[in-house]
Amino acid sequence: MEFAKSVCKITCCLFLFPTFFPDAQAALEQDKTLSLEQVRDYYSSLSFDWIKPTEAGIIDELVRLGQIPNQFVLKNDRRWKNRIEPYGHKWDSFVTEKFFFQTDVQKYTDYFLGTDFLTAKEMQFLPPSYQVGGKEPILERYFHPMSYWSGLGHPPITPDQMNLPLADYYEEFGPFNIDEVESKLFSSKLQKQIDQETQTELTYGNKLKILPNRMAYDEKLRMVKEAKTSFHVAVLYFKCDSSTNVLVDEMIKAVERGVDVRFMTEGAFMVVEKPCIKRMRKGGIEVLGINDTFKPISFYGVMHNKLWIRDSVEAIVGGQNLMDAENLATGFNHLDRDTDLLIESGPGVTDVVYGYASLWEQYRHNSLYKKIRRKKRTDLASLLNWSQAKKEQERAQGLRGSDNYERWLGNKETRMNGICRVAVQDAGAQSQNIAKIMYRLLENSEKSFLFTSPTLTYNPQANKKQKLWMNNQLAELLKRKAQDGMKVEVITNSFDGGNGELTIIFRNLMNRAKRNQNKFVEKFFSNIHYRMSKMQAFSFSDNLKDFSQNSNMRAWTYFQYTHSKNQLFDRVVSSVGSWNFDFYSAERSHETQVYCFDRKLRDDLEKMFVLDLINSIPYMRK
Repeated sequence: MEFAKSVCKITCCLFLFPTFFPDAQAALEQDKTLSLEQVRDYYSSLSFDWIKPTEAGIIDELVRLGQIPNQFVLKNDRRWKNRIEPYGHKWDSFVTEKFFFQTDVQKYTDYFLGTDFLTAKEMQFLPPSYQVGGKEPILERYFHPMSYWSGLGHPPITPDQMNLPLADYYEEFGPFNIDEVESKLFSSKLQKQIDQETQTELTYGNKLKILPNRMAYDEKLRMVKEAKTSFHVAVLYFKCDSSTNVLVDEMIKAVERGVDVRFMTEGAFMVVEKPCIKRMRKGGIEVLGINDTFKPISFYGVMHNKLWIRDSVEAIVGGQNLMDAENLATGFNHLDRDTDLLIESGPGVTDVVYGYASLWEQYRHNSLYKKIRRKKRTDLASLLNWSQAKKEQERAQGLRGSDNYERWLGNKETRMNGICRVAVQDAGAQSQNIAKIMYRLLENSEKSFLFTSPTLTYNPQANKKQKLWMNNQLAELLKRKAQDGMKVEVITNSFDGGNGELTIIFRNLMNRAKRNQNKFVEKFFSNIHYRMSKMQAFSFSDNLKDFSQNSNMRAWTYFQYTHSKNQLFDRVVSSVGSWNFDFYSAERSHETQVYCFDRKLRDDLEKMFVLDLINSIPYMRK
């Protein structure tokens, strides 16, 4: 009975547009083909005016060129309940960012009586009987959305459409002068404490660039093409699909011109892509599989790092794996939403190089395949020694180490100039423990903490042993900080995101059957896709409920699948990496996370958080 109640609650939360409102449903007929003009007329006929059509000339030209559909149909199936989707087998889904319709943020906020766009969105998702100040804020919520909006309830808002002050979207991000901020996070004593507890240290003068979505893939292609001496890669998972094959081709070309190219990955996934591994090895790329999954200290943990290093002078870290779902993603085309960080120059690169070389040396005799094991791998001892010497040189130059903290962090002219801590966590989180860094930063944050994570797993009823796990300790700390007034926002996944790449695979199989007009196969994979998304929603529901029932804590689920792992402490410390909010990242897996005091990274990450929040669905408190 309780399970049935939970199903009903989550279904109502996820499917905002139910079928039991006859007045709203009567405007369009089920499964009837509609022209673009009819769809426009439908939205114009609604009692609100915050859905506005994109400029007709742009859309009409794209229709004429055959790049977007000009016919639609109102569907009533388990996948898109009462939603308008492109008609015909040619259109898998609507993936262009030149959307047919846009959201008028100011009119939307006024219509739902919000103090900002996000509070207005919470109003839209409230039960119809809910009143604010004796007023009924919702006049007409139940209408037919476009299928590519997923569960948003409004057209997605792209970066080029964000033309208002950030506070209009998220009121907590009002005017902010970082030079006037007094924060405990700038304390040299705190940073030295983190040094001692995690065996990491701050470095100065790093030049940073945030890489959302496919921007990271473009940078990786550039790096391998420009490589002169070395190109070193580490990823959890890769798939040799169209975009990855292009990059592998460039890696093989780099080998041919004398570049040392190495590829490190999680050993468990090498079985899946064995032909691709053979192709890499045949092309002269040294491949290493790390397999810690069944070792006691890292049981069920994985090599979760994502590292890209060119000539030991620049590096990319972050969350993106290597496949079309990441490489071709825009954040709006129903692939992954993800983020990487480019360290263009600076001593932070040395930390990444040292972490990579240490991993290679530790595991170069380990392999999943006998054939690969017989091949003698060249070591990286020389690179390890070089990076150690480079660290000492940077220390002598005043670019590294605790002796400089008071000088860097005590001066408003220098304290936001690329001061970074790179943590390359080892198996079992024995050294450079990322969760411990988070814990200390959260302890000393006072106003806000925003983070994105594809998972949000902890145990609110943890036993004595489980309470020691860092993901559970972090969850409890967040609740205490929220009680003290700190605003906490998390963006994660639910029904719309499904199970990430696996959901994307089944959706592609479904769409392939649709193109081939094989209705039986299409329905088969459609059912798998639906059930997988539903299971994902259920798997997170308890934690989302526990998280959002606390005052000052809100949980949001992205309208597609988010794979980003970003953090922002008090609008001061910015972080990008591979760390998920779960037991495995906290206690088992290899991970990399970068924490920075940097003005430009802070500004860019703040805008990115707002963009992700306004394109997410609120998990409503019960």
